[in-house]
Amino acid sequence: RFLISNLKNPKSKITFRNIESYVPTVKRSKGKIENLNRPRHMKTHRPLYGKFPRMVYIYRDVRDVAISYYHYSMEYGWYQGELKEFIRGEWPWHGSFGTWSEHVEGALDYAKEYPDDVLLLCYEDMLEDPVPSVRRLARFCHIDANEEELHDAIEACEFERLKKKEEKHGSETEKKDMTFFRSGKKRQWED
Repeated sequence: RFLISNLKNPKSKITFRNIESYVPTVKRSKGKIENLNRPRHMKTHRPLYGKFPRMVYIYRDVRDVAISYYHYSMEYGWYQGELKEFIRGEWPWHGSFGTWSEHVEGALDYAKEYPDDVLLLCYEDMLEDPVPSVRRLARFCHIDANEEELHDAIEACEFERLKKKEEKHGSETEKKDMTFFRSGKKRQWED
């Protein structure tokens, strides 16, 4: 979401305070979406495959998803307890999103059926070598970005930069004591 915003608006300062104006969340900003210039870009975690003309699907190692979502749930107060209990229990998202495997399998199945309408991106690949993924993202989203703009967007979205922006301008919930950008590393489950 920050990448697309920075690619489309290379001269703007994108933070959690204004991200909804650039790439709104479907659930949170229904009214804003209709007023966006086309092509419109929006974000959702919901498995709404086939509800939109095209989709970008970013997937991540489930072990790291578990660690990340555990900390996120603790920050929001949705869960209080040990990590091992969290992992063995039913995650709070099951009602809305299904299990991780159902979510990912649904996206992969949809991508097989409609390969021109889905861009699959691996989070770990984006960390390792972001340029090819961001180039594919820009092309898929019909964003005309030159090499300098691609690199500038990648730089603006480096994890530590986003974390600093969050510290300076506030997190996604406007609560200063909560953080969205915690670690962002791959293979954190090993620790």
